[in-house]
This record gives sequence, structure tokens and C-alpha cells, in this order.
Amino acid sequence: MTEALALSTAPIRLLLVTPSPINDPNRLRPEMELAHLTTALEEAGAEVDIFRLNPPTIGHLRRALARDRFHIVHVAAHAGGGIEFEDEDGTTIIVGDEEFADALPDNNNHDLLLVLNGCSTEGLADRLAAARRNLTTISVAGNLGRRDALRAIEEIYGMLFTESSLAQIAQGASHALMSRMPVSSRSLPIRVRGPRVGAPAFDGTPVSGRPRYIPYSPPANLPSQQRVVVDRSTELRALYDKLFHENGSGPYIGLVGITGNGKTTIAQAMAGRYGWRFRSGIGYFSLRGGFSAPHLVKTMGWPERDVPLRPEEAAMYLSQGRFLLIFDDIDEAPESDLAEIIAMLRSWDTSLGGRAVLISYSHRPELQNVVGANWITVKELPHDASRELMIACLGGDEKARRLVGADEQVTEASRLCLGHPKTIEYTASLLQLGQRWTEMRGELTRLSGEGPLAVNSEMLSRVISLLELRSSLVMDLLDAWAVFEDAAEESAWRHLALGGRRQTPELKSGLDAALNELHGAALIERQEEPDGTRCVMHALLVAHLRTRHDQLSKEKMKNLVQLQLARQAALAKDDDYPGDESGNIRRVLAVAEDLRLWREILAYCGSLVGQRESPLIRRGPWPLACDLLDAAIQAASELGDQEREAAFLVCRGLVDYRLAAFTKAERAYAQAAGMAADVGARSIQLQALRGVGQVHYRMGAFDRAETVYRDARRLATDEEAGADIDHQLAKILYRKGRLDEARELLRRVQDYRRRAGRRGALAKTIHEQARIEQAAQRPEQAKTLYMEALRLERAENDPVMEQATLFQMAKLALETGRTIEAQRLFDDSRAISERLGDPVWLVHARYGRALLDWANNNRDRARKGAVEALDESRKLKLGLAMEIQRWLDAHEGDG
Repeated sequence: MTEALALSTAPIRLLLVTPSPINDPNRLRPEMELAHLTTALEEAGAEVDIFRLNPPTIGHLRRALARDRFHIVHVAAHAGGGIEFEDEDGTTIIVGDEEFADALPDNNNHDLLLVLNGCSTEGLADRLAAARRNLTTISVAGNLGRRDALRAIEEIYGMLFTESSLAQIAQGASHALMSRMPVSSRSLPIRVRGPRVGAPAFDGTPVSGRPRYIPYSPPANLPSQQRVVVDRSTELRALYDKLFHENGSGPYIGLVGITGNGKTTIAQAMAGRYGWRFRSGIGYFSLRGGFSAPHLVKTMGWPERDVPLRPEEAAMYLSQGRFLLIFDDIDEAPESDLAEIIAMLRSWDTSLGGRAVLISYSHRPELQNVVGANWITVKELPHDASRELMIACLGGDEKARRLVGADEQVTEASRLCLGHPKTIEYTASLLQLGQRWTEMRGELTRLSGEGPLAVNSEMLSRVISLLELRSSLVMDLLDAWAVFEDAAEESAWRHLALGGRRQTPELKSGLDAALNELHGAALIERQEEPDGTRCVMHALLVAHLRTRHDQLSKEKMKNLVQLQLARQAALAKDDDYPGDESGNIRRVLAVAEDLRLWREILAYCGSLVGQRESPLIRRGPWPLACDLLDAAIQAASELGDQEREAAFLVCRGLVDYRLAAFTKAERAYAQAAGMAADVGARSIQLQALRGVGQVHYRMGAFDRAETVYRDARRLATDEEAGADIDHQLAKILYRKGRLDEARELLRRVQDYRRRAGRRGALAKTIHEQARIEQAAQRPEQAKTLYMEALRLERAENDPVMEQATLFQMAKLALETGRTIEAQRLFDDSRAISERLGDPVWLVHARYGRALLDWANNNRDRARKGAVEALDESRKLKLGLAMEIQRWLDAHEGDG
């Protein structure tokens, strides 16, 4: 709350307390209280900052009032024998009058106004008036229904900021309420007690303006909660116990159950209720659209980066705070994405309170070592909850009785839906669309024996049929979803549904109506985002529509694919592409492959991943880049375009290399080299051979790397290509101890690169010259060269080489006894590696830390750090492992 209060500028602060225990069937709805309160303050023209107590526990109320100053405390809660609050797990706790009074400030401050808006609060107000003579309280009588209690808010706050006394306000609001009530009560429904009864609520003229609600929930990207949440206390309490109790068996929870049973709704409700425990942030990720660590980083608000980010590096960020991550649609995740998530979860240090929830409709064996026994099965809704949801979906008790019949028939309708939330929603939609209950009862009875999904499918088919009878544009919209996954920008969906037709005012109006029909029938959710409206479909509906899409004509599907690929190519010009489009990209490529639209695939993929410097190649997300490259390689192969296929294979090798998947990288590079040789594409062949050599070099296979580089050197016909290969050869010669040969070769490369003005490449050459002088034990010459390389790297904005140069300079400083300087240089190098998320140089950083510990006589820590660096090097198959092993062998008996 401290951060939220820092944003407050209004002269009046109001603290809203709205307990809504999960196990109370008659719990109040906090959002309704907030909505009516905000409306009343807007109409009164009052400048008030509203804060909602989160969580609404008595302990949190006590701390908030002791620490911060509020002018109004508005409590909407049941009372009578105590007042209802929430415990920390969200269940009911009854707070006695004395305990509640103790939570209120006792400082003779008459400015605090307590508003009690709940049943039986007048008795509590009487007792508070006797216990706290400095407190002014407005209360609502216990015989007032909830609807009238909400109206009371409008009446009270409509007059609260006038010059009327509180007694006059209570009397006026009471008469206004009594005039609307069927039977007038003899006693006034609103009463006021305390020292300011005969005075206005606030001294002076209140400042006019508008109210402002300032939430102090953690940052979150949860989808807008448009589903009705009914009794799920069993699952929510189980989630709480497993996530937060000391006897909980782990930080990760699996929610499992059939599709449409409410798993996502439960997870979102949990995030809303217990989100106060995750002040660092809450992230929701549907895996139907793919997953990548860089996307998670961006979603959680961390610095963006232009290089690959490994799952372990994302875990490093997560370990620094209290985060909640929700991974939905686990069953739809590609194996590579799921492996990335598992690697991240295993590396996440959750000791600060981090947690994750994984949602699936089956137990994924890959998750067993992560989730363990922490699985919660989401079953059908209880009978009372099913009935409550049915009534809510039908629009309330009165409308439910009109559409279905007596209460017993409403209960029967919910029972025949087998406690399945989505089936209840679709059944209610059918009834609202005009289907007679007497006609539906027999069909539901017949289908109920086949299970909830069979009932759901039939209800869904009927809803769609009725909507299509109302508008042919509904059919066009549902057909256009063939090239979307689970979500789409509404503007894009409209565009594809038009199928190339010009949008006239009549068509626009028709689409507006069709979308409203789909939304009203609960077939889609519409989420308002800064860039526009996003439409989301449930997995059950998407699966249902796929059968329909399979029957569309080839021409229609081809037209949809072409429109979607053109749209994706246009979106790719944005810096944050692909954003949320990964699932739609994979879907349209799959459809395009089925239709054998190879030229369209090649054109689209070529624009995204056709060059080594393409944004997706440089910064990812890497799983998507691999999918695009694989699609492009297949398309080029089908078209017999070996040169394009070889070029894409080079890019695939580069992505694998950056992911430290060296075996895959070598395979892709070698295949590209052979293919390029067959068609005489010498430039591509050289790139591929350099890639193969780089893989061997990084893995410490220097002889094999030298052989490949010399083969490539014979192919290099121009001076620039020759210099590039000679630079690589010199690195091999230096590693093999042939310093004089390496020095001479680098001198020739340096001369060419300086003449050609290739400053970035020149910096790399000077860096290697410095390493040769360092190996030859010429520290002054080495330092001079390193400084020149560093200057060029910074001028060229090349952090990848800068981190390497700083690391080598740190090692040189250690070798010459300059420990303090070495520490500074190691720190600077590691900071760049962490910012880049460079897996290779992060291992170097760990090794550098071990060297520094040894120099500072922290021998045990040095050995431990070196062993850890050695293990990481071996996992990545880095040649660095040989250097670390030699260092460990040399210091085995020391210290």
C-alpha cells in the first residue's frame, strides 16, 4: 500500500474494506461495492482517492490504519455477533467487536469517518460508539437487502461532501431509500453516531474533482476476468495449503481436469485473492501460442535484450523476487517449449516466495520431477455452485425463472449439464437465444450419460447454428478462425472475415452485430488492450471449429492463408514482433504446409529469418525462429531451390550455435556446405564452413577446426573472405601454441582490415594479438593491445567482444598481481554477460570468480567455483573445460 499511497494527491483518502470469503455462499461482491462507490463519488464531483484493503484481513486493516492516514473507512461486511473478515487463506473469520475496535485508531482524531454498509451493522455501530467516543460512524440497518444497501452508497456519498450535517445526510438518505422500498420501515435504515453528528463530514469546502481508484496489486498480465466465478472453495483452499503452508510439498502446483472444467478460472481467482503475496509480479502464459524465456522477461517488465536468453538466466531474475507464474494449456506446448519451462523451473530459487501453477487436462510425465505430488484435480462444480452459475449466466433469478421455469427446473437444468462450467454457459446461451427448455430437457437427458464433453459439443453446435441463422457474417468470422490459434486482434479477424471485400458501412455494422452476438453467447471473450481489442476463444470451441475448418474449400483456405501471411509480414516490421502472435504464426504455417503453399511460405519466412542479421535470428524467440527456419527449409526443398535451402540451413546452424546446441549446429552447417557446393553457391559454402569451424573451435577440437578452416581458405577468392578465414586460423594456431605463425597471420589480417576500415573486425584481430602477447608473457604489450581493442569495441557498440576483452584483461591483471584491478574488470565483464544472457561467457564469469577467490586466499570457494564452471563447460561442450581442468590439476595439492 505504501507505493499506492505515494501516488495519492487528493485531499480525501478512502479505504475500502470488502471481505468476500470463499466459503461463504452469501459472500458480497467487492467489485460491485467499488463500482457503486466510484459512481456516487463521480456524481458528487468529489476529489477522493480510493484504496482497497488487500487482503481484507483484520490484521492488515490494523497495520494500514496504524501506518497511514485515511479520512473515510468504508466497510462492506456481514455483522451480527461479530463482523465477517477474511483469514489469510481467504476463508471466513469472525472478528469480535472489541478486536475490531482495537484495529481502529485511538488518537482523539475526529476526522475519521467509519461507514458500515452490511447487514446487522447498526448494533456494531452502537457498541463502537460506546467504546470509541472519538469515532463517527454511519451504519445501514440489518433489514436492508443488498440491492438497497448499494443504493444507500449513492444516497450517502451524494450528500457527504456538502455543508449538510451528518444527521441531515442520514435522514435524507433514509427517506430516499424508504420511498423506493415496497414496505416502509418505521425506523430509519441509515443512522449516524459519534461526535460529528451535528456537523458536516468535513470542515471547509471540499475540493471538487473526480474520484480515483488507486490499486496496489502487483503488476500482472492476467486476462480480463469475464467468467463468473462460483463456489470453488475446495480447490482454492487446496491451492493455498500447497502453495503457502510450511508443510507444502513444493513451490510448483499442477491443476489437472477435463477441458472447460474451470481450471484457468480457478488459477485466476487464486491470483486475485492471494496476489498480495507476490509483490514482484504475476505472469500468465498460455502455451498454445508458444513460449520463450525472452517473452517471459519482457512480460514481467525486465530489460529487453537483443541476444538469446537461456531459461536458466530467466530463473536468475525470478530468484530475485516474489513472482507467481501461471502456465496454461500445458498439453498444447511443443516439447521444446516444455523443456525450456522445466529447465527454468528447476533453476529457479524460490526461497523468497516465488511460485508457479501449471494447468493441463492430463498428467504430463515430464512434469513429475517438477510438480511431484502437488497435483490438484479440478472436478465438476458442486450442485449448488452449478445452479448459481446457471442463474448468473441466464442473467439472474427472475430471468432464469422466465426462461427455464420454477426453481426446481433451474436446478434440473444445471444438474443435466453435469457440473461442467462451459456446458452450463453454452446451455444458458441457447436459452437466451430462444431455445425452449421443454425442447432441450429431453436432449440433455439423453446426452448426459455420454459425459460432459458430449453434452458440451451438442450445445455448442446448436448455439453456432442459431447464431448463423441470425447473420451470415457469423459464419464468415468462424471460418476465418481457421488461421488463428486461441486469440486474435479483433481488427485482424474482421479483415480476414471480409475475405478481401471492401468494408462498407453496412458490412462494418454487420460485423459489429456478429461479434456482439458471439460475445453475448459466451463463444468469445473480448479483452481491451492498449493497442485495441483482442478476442479469445476457449480451447473447446477451437477444437470444435477445426472439424468445420477441415471441410472448407481449398480456395477459401488458400485465401485465408495468404491474407494472414501478408498481415504477419506487415506486423514483422514492428520491433516487438512476434509478441503474442507465435501461436497464430505456427497455425498459419501448418495450414499453409497442408495446402502445399511452398512459395508463400518461402516468401514469408525469408522476410523474417532469411538473413543472419534478421531480428528473430539475433534475439529470438529461438523456438519460433527454429520453426520458421524448418518451414523455410522444407519449402525450399519442395521447390527444388537448393541455394535458398542452404542459406536457411546456415541460419539454422547459427541459432543452434547460439543456443549452445553444438551437435545440431554442426549438422546444419555441414549440410548447408555440401548443398552450396553442389550448386556453386561459394559465398554460402564459405559461411557454412566457417560455422562448422567455429563449432569445433568452441568445443576445443582445434585440429578438426583447422582442417575445416584450411578447406575454406582455398575457396576464398577475394581478400575480405580470405582475411576472415585467416583470422580464424590464427586463433587455432595460437591455441595450439604456434605463436609465431599466429602472430604473422594476424599481422596480415590487421593490415587488410585497417586499410578496409572494418573497425569491428579489426577489434577482434587486435584482441587475438593481445592474447598471443599475454601467452608469450609480454604483459605490457598485451595490455596496450587490449586497451586498443576495447576502445574499438566500445566505439562499434560490440558488447559481445567487450565482455571477452574485459575478461582477458582481468586475467592479465591477476597474472601481474593487480588483484583490485582484476576484480573490477571481472565485475565489468560479468555485468555485460548477465545483461546479454550469454551462456558461454557466463561460464567464463564463474571461472573468473574462482580465479579471483584463489588470489584472495579463499581456496575452498575457489575450488568449488571452478568445479561448477567445469561442470557447466562440459554440459555446453566448451573448450574452456580443458583450461579449467588444467587449472584444477595444477592446484590440486595447494592451500
